[in-house]
Amino acid sequence: MSSYWSTDNIVQIGESKVEIPAENGLSYSGGQKVSLFVPPTVEFVDGKKSFLQFDLKLALDSTKHPTLLQLDHAGGGILIKNMRIYDGTRGNLIEEINEYSSLVAMKYDYDTDDSARSLRAMQEGGTAHSRLNQGTLGNIRSEYTDTFTNPYFKVGAGKSAVMSDGDFTTAKCCVPLHAGVFSGKMFPVMMSGGLYIELDLQPASRVIKQLDTAVAGRKLQLNPVFHSVNGSLTTPENWGETGALDSVGIQTAGADYDDGTYTDVATTGGTGTGATLDLTVSGNAITAASISKPGVGYTVGDLLVPDPAVVGTPTTPGAIEVVTAVEGQDTFYLTNDNNLFGGEKTDACPFVVGESITFIKESNQLEATLSAEWIISEINACATNGLIEIKSATTIDQTSGEPIVRDEWRVASVSVCGPSGDANSSYNATYTMSNVNLVCHKVDLDPKFKAGMMAKIREGKAIEFDIHSVTTYKNSLLASDRQTSFLVHASNSRAKSILISPTDSSVYTSAQLISASGTYSIAENEADLTLNSNRSGYVGCCDFLSSVQYQIDGKLVPSRPISTKKCATRNSVDAFHLFELEKSLDNAGITPRSFTKFLDNWVLGRGFAIGSGAMDLRGKDLSVLLKYEETSAPTKPKMINSFCFHIRRLVMRGSGAVEVVV
Repeated sequence: MSSYWSTDNIVQIGESKVEIPAENGLSYSGGQKVSLFVPPTVEFVDGKKSFLQFDLKLALDSTKHPTLLQLDHAGGGILIKNMRIYDGTRGNLIEEINEYSSLVAMKYDYDTDDSARSLRAMQEGGTAHSRLNQGTLGNIRSEYTDTFTNPYFKVGAGKSAVMSDGDFTTAKCCVPLHAGVFSGKMFPVMMSGGLYIELDLQPASRVIKQLDTAVAGRKLQLNPVFHSVNGSLTTPENWGETGALDSVGIQTAGADYDDGTYTDVATTGGTGTGATLDLTVSGNAITAASISKPGVGYTVGDLLVPDPAVVGTPTTPGAIEVVTAVEGQDTFYLTNDNNLFGGEKTDACPFVVGESITFIKESNQLEATLSAEWIISEINACATNGLIEIKSATTIDQTSGEPIVRDEWRVASVSVCGPSGDANSSYNATYTMSNVNLVCHKVDLDPKFKAGMMAKIREGKAIEFDIHSVTTYKNSLLASDRQTSFLVHASNSRAKSILISPTDSSVYTSAQLISASGTYSIAENEADLTLNSNRSGYVGCCDFLSSVQYQIDGKLVPSRPISTKKCATRNSVDAFHLFELEKSLDNAGITPRSFTKFLDNWVLGRGFAIGSGAMDLRGKDLSVLLKYEETSAPTKPKMINSFCFHIRRLVMRGSGAVEVVV
């Protein structure tokens, strides 16, 4: 059969944009289905220039404290969990891509550079690294810090009043559909009787995120740094435990003590506990007293009595008076670190009025113990000291066992996850997807060409049309499995490569997913301190994998396992693994331009051919062998999504029905 489809016999005489609205509603939210029908009157569509267009707006959980929220940095495409494309009869499935959001995350994490990220941020509702919000303490870059050009909320949102849903903006998203029908070839919609498209949407908790600069579980080095409770640049005051001794004086010197110098002398009396003193006894009386351990819970005027077992039993007991003690606080200040300075410093602050916050010690991630939640009542830029002032409407006591010290403690939001010991079981943030249209790039061809094509159809001939597609195969893995093999039931006649994403299948609450609290730990290093995944369920996790090997038709390929031991340490890379992954991505049609997120989104790959070649997997067993042999055991159960990229053939006979040859 002659190739009527080659470019030398197609005469394009015009093109236009055709907006096709969704069939089943004006707006959608998480978990719902979007349906679209491209009528055969569109005739020919340039898929690469077509896109899904919609408005997107986020909303807070009205029963919880507010916080700044945004969508996954990949943009609006991440909202689609599954995609199905039928012919015009709606009886023949042309393409089905399960776990489409995982595919989008994979493509956008590896086929990317600064220009691509910026373009996606402008067109698709994604976000990119913000120079105005970048860290100054040696942090790794993040796409979840932007408070100035974020498409999901206003600049200065929640800084002068309690944040509300009115502070969120409506993002305009123009999202390409990464399916074979829309892969770039001109698709003859008139021959398929139209196209019927179904899109299943992700739950809101999977795709909505807090800012990395606000949460404790991701890149803690990016969080605002505690400065002091008085804002003084010359004599900053740490926030000691409430009721800790601040200064003492001798109220009664006593008589008949044993002369000497004593350190860390226990005391009794007063309203608090734990205070010890350094004492000097001369002439059998106390002549000097200073604080050794400040204790907690004391009040001004308390009288402390030294332990007689240490300083001797007096005939007249001495008494040390609490002159001043640490009080509760309703104000503290942030340092200028992480770009919280200049005229826009409050706009750069990741917190909002009404937000619940806590304090995290950098060295060991200890969370401060507070008498009540610190709910922000004001965020002010101080003209006198150049610092950001954070206020509470009530006085808060601090009893963490140690003072909150300048530069050693970070400030973090607990609006979503809840404070330690009182975690939120849910945070019902939502999104609304409205004005959904499929914008088809219609191509008008020479009428003679269309007439010739229809003549061939009337003669009983068929049009065979190849598209590059992907099929998803699923397997599960327990966290306790240290060695496993699973069968991928692929039966594709022209397979290009397989990309395997072992996603975390743990059951998390919506609060955990949005705040990345208790999720899979990607890394722990000096740059990030902590880095939990905020994309659980649709990106892969290494989880201390030692090696991978494939068995195809009874043969092990490659002949030796692909080691991932260095990657499992989270501090190095395995060149062989990245080399295999690069080939697999390229064969899949994903240009491997960046490997900076190879741990954030762990993917295993095997190419089946090079160049334009393909492998026939029909009648062949395809098994994957995974070994977790590191000292550190795997931590999470996994749902393994295996994406088999292949060429499928569509046979069109003009009746509207399409025969699919996988």
